[in-house]
Amino acid sequence: GFVALDLERAVYPSSLTPVLKNLEYQVDVDSEKAHQSMELFIKNLNRTNEARIALYRHLWDETWKTFMLVFTGTDRLMHFLWDACEDEDNAFHKEFNDYFRRIDEVIGEIAGKIGDEDNLIMLSDHGFERLGKDVYINSILKKEGFLKFKEDKTANFSGIDYDTKAFALDPARIYVNLKGKYPRGSVAVEEREKVIRDLKDIFKNFEINGRKVVKRIYGKEEAYDGPYFDQAPDLVLIGNKGYNLKAAINSENIYSNGIFTGKHTEDDAFLLIGKKVKDDIISAYPGVGDVVSIINRLQGEDI
Repeated sequence: GFVALDLERAVYPSSLTPVLKNLEYQVDVDSEKAHQSMELFIKNLNRTNEARIALYRHLWDETWKTFMLVFTGTDRLMHFLWDACEDEDNAFHKEFNDYFRRIDEVIGEIAGKIGDEDNLIMLSDHGFERLGKDVYINSILKKEGFLKFKEDKTANFSGIDYDTKAFALDPARIYVNLKGKYPRGSVAVEEREKVIRDLKDIFKNFEINGRKVVKRIYGKEEAYDGPYFDQAPDLVLIGNKGYNLKAAINSENIYSNGIFTGKHTEDDAFLLIGKKVKDDIISAYPGVGDVVSIINRLQGEDI
């Protein structure tokens, strides 16, 4: 996974580590290259992709029950070069399309290998669109008096003042600073609902140049369930088209433009191909959380 620090601590079994090194496998694309030049970034993007493809081919003939291949380079490409996707005159338009053609070839290769007993699932956890502006949630909370810092501290989490009522973490998740839950909690449990109402009013009406920034606000109870429900954020904000909601705590700006030209959307995709797939495998359009149970049912196991 891309959050791994290095191969030695991320690979299991460890006997695969020499294989990955021999293939010059990279855990993720070196996105810093894009800050130097897009040519270097694309070169690294393609090299990372080819090593991933080589690893899939190496492992395919091993004994396995579930084989998972993740292409993360598409995300990196669309963040930095979404404009190249839309603009045929962009200097990197061909490279953008060639990258997806390569992945399409590999998908076709895999689809051609599956047998009568196999199932192929393709899914994404988000979509993409053109980025208009980055909008900083914590800067808005600070401006509105919900997030405060000690005077002798720079703006970071270690410098949060005890009067803070709410703070945000990426991606656009807002937490009410409850007493007894956080070290510097200031909001009593009985005050939580009022703070949430006030936050909803602020973000429901927040505009940039006359255009509303937030499309929808989810309450904790609408968005989450499960054994870690108590750790979930109190509010989740979904941005309107083009607005990328961020939680950078040290930004003095309400909004800005950076190097990215593409941003995530809440759109996703799901495709299931198999000769023995029954209608009752998927009773409703699945979410990301349903995929494991779908795989188990396809394998004839209890959910």
